[in-house]
Amino acid sequence: MKAGSRLGYYWQMFTTMGWTSFHWLHRLHQPTLILVGDDDPIVRPINGSILACRIPDARIRSLDCGHLFLVTKPGETAALVKEFLNTEDLKAYDEAH
Repeated sequence: MKAGSRLGYYWQMFTTMGWTSFHWLHRLHQPTLILVGDDDPIVRPINGSILACRIPDARIRSLDCGHLFLVTKPGETAALVKEFLNTEDLKAYDEAH
């Protein structure tokens, strides 16, 4: 895979410096799937754990991959999403809302 430009990377990092949703995550009440790459050098897996602790009905799943698991492991990623979408908790939530 071809890496993006250094300037593009710096702009991405710059945008994350001024705002955070951390303080509002507890207000998410819908079931949430958090996917992380075990070997992600950009967004470390611990960030997924932090999200899972803050979001009341979150489920976290990790893939043996890096940052671009949607591209490098599409089948495994799709299977995790499909499994999540077919859970009884999610179906019950959808019916109630």
